[in-house]
Amino acid sequence: MNIPLEISWPAAIFCLFLLWFPSWLLYTRRQKNMLFDLYHSPDGHVFRSFFYWPNAFDLLRAAGGVFLLLYVVFPENTLRLSSEDEAYPWFLGILLGVLGIGVLLQTFFRFEGYFAPNYPFHYQLGGSLILMDPWGGLFAFVLACVVVKAFRHYEWFAPAFIVGAIAFAYLFGGLNVLLGAVVLLQGLPLLLALLGRQHLRLLRFGVA
Repeated sequence: MNIPLEISWPAAIFCLFLLWFPSWLLYTRRQKNMLFDLYHSPDGHVFRSFFYWPNAFDLLRAAGGVFLLLYVVFPENTLRLSSEDEAYPWFLGILLGVLGIGVLLQTFFRFEGYFAPNYPFHYQLGGSLILMDPWGGLFAFVLACVVVKAFRHYEWFAPAFIVGAIAFAYLFGGLNVLLGAVVLLQGLPLLLALLGRQHLRLLRFGVA
């Protein structure tokens, strides 16, 4: 099988480690118990959640992994490919495949016989901000924070972020494949939880 794309394989391996490593393996028993505590309600303080190390770790590793994927794993001209180029379907498939598998590995885990979907908020945010235009990312983030503060629930962050990203891109930047990757990152865990008819557990230790 001949892939019409140049790929830096050492960078690709490190990128996959950053994006696919299931961070919940590092959590303590108390943290895992918290995920299954239905009475542990969110408090709506988004910014405080970044000061706890597992959340900061997820944010930084996802941002680093997506940066490597876009700017180191692929050659510099890959982002300028058009749909007519032979390498374009490969680039699109690899990009969405890596991000999709990454979200799946962060979203589901088993603990003491229970299988639960989880909303990897900081992981998704780190990857999304690298994929987006800086101003578009800031606009979507501020809008999502306002909605979370109003409704006091992190599950509103993803839909608000998606709406903000699409609105900004439509008004100022234009729709593109990277915006589609952002929608995949933000929307896939919510869709899977909806299909599984389960309530998402939220990784935000040390917030409440």
